[in-house]
Amino acid sequence: MDLLSSIITQTIIFSVPIILSALGGLLSYKINIVNIGLEGFMVFSALVSATVIKLTGSYIYGLIATVIVSGLLGLVYSFFAISQKANFVITGFAINILSLATGGFVIKLLNKMGRIVGNDITVGIEERKMQLIIPGIKDIPILGSLLSGHTPMVFLTVILLIFVSIFLYKTKMGTYTQVIGENEEAARSVGIKVNRVKYLVLIMSAIIVGFAGFNIAIERVRLFTPVVIAGTGFIAIAAFYCGDGKPGLTTLYAVIFGLMQSIAMNIGIINKEIAGILKMVPYITIVIVLTINSLLKPKNKLDRGSHYVN
Repeated sequence: MDLLSSIITQTIIFSVPIILSALGGLLSYKINIVNIGLEGFMVFSALVSATVIKLTGSYIYGLIATVIVSGLLGLVYSFFAISQKANFVITGFAINILSLATGGFVIKLLNKMGRIVGNDITVGIEERKMQLIIPGIKDIPILGSLLSGHTPMVFLTVILLIFVSIFLYKTKMGTYTQVIGENEEAARSVGIKVNRVKYLVLIMSAIIVGFAGFNIAIERVRLFTPVVIAGTGFIAIAAFYCGDGKPGLTTLYAVIFGLMQSIAMNIGIINKEIAGILKMVPYITIVIVLTINSLLKPKNKLDRGSHYVN
């Protein structure tokens, strides 16, 4: 029972940043922009939030800083990808590289200022102070691990999943988003302000992805290093690609990837001799899922974004 509860808890912990970054990536995917820079967006948000919390001690200020920096990054990315018609794949890779360099620079700067010691920015907020306990549910076997004792980002993830689903399928702007993704010229011909919609969607996407970086650095590991995201952004790309841009299906794939990480970690704790090998399991799972998904997709289907890449 303890092992099962641990797997459930860790699955939620591993799945949340994948779901958040996949939902954000899904929105840009809907307007024919495959954002390769998800990893970089997460690193920037993790860096800024960790730095702000380190200097102020405030979780709320860190969260606000995440929203601001993610929104600004989304605006910059939109300017290059939409207004300047730059190759969005190259722009995404540039953000990934820039985020790593910026993270290293800020850590050295804070060391020089005497604000930190070492090669990471440690967040001083204890994990238990960030956990939301639901009275009457926390002590129930299995259900308690599933519903209680999680950080705010876990509950926000559920809200954002509902929000993205409603936005895409129940709002006029969501309809415009999907029309643009299917045929941009047709969208222009009926009077849709394509660039305005794209800007809005990409900024919204960036903020949601920023929450994923905040979750990893502040709520999960409680420190920042340039490599703290550890490939989560690329796992998210696999999730929304396999999910065919559908919020529910994308979330399912994200949970599957999170489950594989959880199982590998828990078995690795029990048997430390094979712990190193088990770290490969989540990534092998991704390769298998992507291969199966690719074989099952119709061969004559136009992949979103493919006609934009030079």
